[in-house]
Amino acid sequence: MYTIQSIEGNRWRIVDGSSRLVFVGDKAQAEAWLDWQENVRPRPSIIAAFVRALTASTARPLAQLWRAPQAAR
Repeated sequence: MYTIQSIEGNRWRIVDGSSRLVFVGDKAQAEAWLDWQENVRPRPSIIAAFVRALTASTARPLAQLWRAPQAAR
C-alpha cells in the first residue's frame, strides 16, 4: 500500500507502507509509476485460486481419514 502526498505545486511523493520514500515526481510520473507497480506484481489467476481452494478443501478431509487409523493403533 502506498501513501501519495503533494509536496508543492505539481510535485508528488509516494511513500510505502514502511514509511519509506519510494518516488518523487510530477503527477503524471506518479500515476505512471503506480500503474507500473500494479502491473509488476503478478496476480493469481482465477483458475489458480480455484485449484488452491479445491486442494485445501479436499486435503483436510483426506488428512483426517489418514490420521484416524493411525490414532487407533
